[in-house]
Amino acid sequence: MIQYYVHEKMIIDAAKAYQTIFDTINKAEDELEKELDSDGSKKASAFQNFVIYLLIAPYDNEKVELMNIVETRYARELEGNDLLLKFVHKLLTFELMPLNEQEIERQMNVYEPFKAVTENSDGHLKEFLRQLIQHNLRVVAKYYSKIKISTLSRLIGVSEDRAEQEIGDMVVNKRLEAKINRLAWEVTFKKQNKSVNGMLGDWNSDIKSLLEKVEQTCHLINREKIVQM
Repeated sequence: MIQYYVHEKMIIDAAKAYQTIFDTINKAEDELEKELDSDGSKKASAFQNFVIYLLIAPYDNEKVELMNIVETRYARELEGNDLLLKFVHKLLTFELMPLNEQEIERQMNVYEPFKAVTENSDGHLKEFLRQLIQHNLRVVAKYYSKIKISTLSRLIGVSEDRAEQEIGDMVVNKRLEAKINRLAWEVTFKKQNKSVNGMLGDWNSDIKSLLEKVEQTCHLINREKIVQM
């Protein structure tokens, strides 16, 4: 199924499939776990691919919810990989992320989704970089109502043409409300007035995130108690 999801570019489904593989091995009894994954490499690879395909996936509420789950429920596994931890944390906060595309490509090429043996590997890298750029655009849109594209390009770390292209993509896919004035070469961001349903949705998401963190804290406390017994 994963090959099908990757071939069809169903990225979020590929991420969830790898999550299922990781959870299955992780929750298996000792003997069964050894039978499924004798050296632990399959579990490690499944977790990495779960997080990476999640990072590649287009931005929506499901992606944000899953990233919050990764940061809480899978905190120990995430802390074992500084690079993935950094990207997950950055994409969950409204902070600009420095972009050095060549350095990012070098760092990410060691992971399976970006290797040449994986179908659409070049596309995966382009989409990952796009997600980082569009994250920076969302950050700018949060704090600016109007900005010169020349200034915007410096803030988000890409060329002016690339900034314009990504704004257009986000507008078409309804991930951003903005208008570009080509004569003034500036962009105006429209602030969204959230409906009651929208606010309830955010509240529900916040509650879910809080409960995940409470569950993780209880798990850590219980683990410490067992160690001390």
